[in-house]
Amino acid sequence: MPAARAMSTGSSVIAGAIGASTPAAVSHTVASSTPARSLCPYPVPCHAGRVAVVLFAGVFVRDHDLARSWYVRLLGAEPTFLASPTESVWELAEHRWLYIKQDPGRAGYAEQTIFVDDLDAMVARAERRGVHPDRHETYPGGVRKVVFRDVDGNEIGLGGQPG
Repeated sequence: MPAARAMSTGSSVIAGAIGASTPAAVSHTVASSTPARSLCPYPVPCHAGRVAVVLFAGVFVRDHDLARSWYVRLLGAEPTFLASPTESVWELAEHRWLYIKQDPGRAGYAEQTIFVDDLDAMVARAERRGVHPDRHETYPGGVRKVVFRDVDGNEIGLGGQPG
């Protein structure tokens, strides 16, 4: 597997906030020389061969402007771009995007988790910007997750390896 690459220059603000070398925040390709067990229902594994990963993780919100303000405080950066007047997009790492989109009928049901290099520092920065966690979770092996809820109740988790 190639070495982790830093984010593109255009979103380096978020790279510093999120952590560019975390599993969820690096760009890589997956190469498989031996068949791996797959949950994919198709005869050829979904991950067979080289797969470039490009991820857009979406969160529906009732009021775009209100939600955008909350996500700016959580992530510590303005959106990388506006896809439309009611859709904001942040590049968390190269080819890894989080977006919010106004759709009141579907708001409040998202659950996203972003792994970061320094969970405690990221949470402390969010708290200084007025965004406070809803709960803290610890999993076997010491992996931690700090859960935030946006203005619509969507769950945005920040996760980190034991450290």
